This record gives sequence, structure tokens and C-alpha cells, in this order.
Amino acid sequence: MIGCQIASNNKQSTENKGIMSDKKRKRNPNWDVIEKRVLRECIQEKLEIIENKCTDTNTNKNKQVAWQNVLKCFNELNQQERSLLEIKQQWRSMKVDAKKQLGAYKKALKSTGGGGRPPSPDETTIKIMEMVPLEFEEGENMFDSDTITQTSEKNPKKPFDSAKSHRDTAIIKLMEEEHKLKMQQMKEAHKWAKEIHELKMKKIKLKNMLLEIKLSNC
Repeated sequence: MIGCQIASNNKQSTENKGIMSDKKRKRNPNWDVIEKRVLRECIQEKLEIIENKCTDTNTNKNKQVAWQNVLKCFNELNQQERSLLEIKQQWRSMKVDAKKQLGAYKKALKSTGGGGRPPSPDETTIKIMEMVPLEFEEGENMFDSDTITQTSEKNPKKPFDSAKSHRDTAIIKLMEEEHKLKMQQMKEAHKWAKEIHELKMKKIKLKNMLLEIKLSNC
């Protein structure tokens, strides 16, 4: 009897391990560009609440409600359903990635000297910078949007830090202007391509008409 019970327990343990192993193997697909854009748009509506650095009871309750609204909005618009944990983690990850891209851009900008300008950060980075500009200041915690930013009165902001902040703001504005210019150029190029295509189609139609006239006169 004892031997049967031990064998039963071993079987149950093996089955449980198998279930746990299956759960670990089940992994949702990676986030694509469209999903990230949908998430940004859903968060934008509740951004002021979600990015509130206070941690009092009322603020935390408002954040929970806001995140639930974001979850509902996202899953209604997106084909792949995501959990609240996935959405929160992805938002943090997007902000971290944006900060890394901005840092790499600044470093490349300094190292170019008199050479050509490095490529600007992508659209996602620029959009996130516009949404949470304070998180791109030096020393800001990028890993948790639900904590209060701690500042030390013993170490006030130095003039150098202030100048650096102004410089960073100028860089961000420059990138935004460059992005807008590129978008405008793309729109104009698309417009010209469309007009050229229409002219080519008209030319083909005219040739066909002339050919028909010639054939009818024969």
C-alpha cells in the first residue's frame, strides 16, 4: 500500500513538472512595431495618471484603474491579447530602449567632429521622448514609472548640469525638426511619384487612342 502511494506521488510529481515545463515553454510572441504604437496610443490617454510619481493611496488606486483602461484599450485594438504585466513591462522596456538610443545618438554626435551627422533616433524614441521628457534628464530612474523621483538637497543642480540640460533639450528639438523635415520630404516625394505615375498613365492612354485611330483608318 505504501509502495503504491509512493509510486502515485512520484507520478503526480512528474506530471506537475511536465505542466510547469509546458508553461515555461509557452511564450507569447515578441512585440512588433504596430503593437508598440498601439500601446503608446492607449497609454497617451492615461499618461498623466500613469506617469504620476506620487505613491499615496489615491494615486495608486487611480493608476490601477488607468492601467486597466489601457489594458482594455490595447486588447480591443490589438490582434494578440496581452496581460497587464506584459503591458507594464513593455512600457518600461520601451522607455529604457529610448533612453539608450538617445544616449548612443549623443555619443555619436560628439564623436563625429566636423563630419556628417549620425542618423537620428527612430520614430518610437522621439515619440516616447515627447511623452515623458522628464525621464530623459540625467539621473532619472527609467525602470519604474510608479516611484517618486528622489532628489538630494545636499547636491543641488550645478550650473554645468543646467547647461547640459539645455543642450539636451536643444538636441531633442533638433531631432524633432529633422524628423518633421524627413516626413515632409517623404510626403513631397510620394506626391511627385503619384503625379509622375498619373502622367505616365495618361501617356499610355493617349498612345492607345492613337493606335486605335490608326487601326480604324486602315
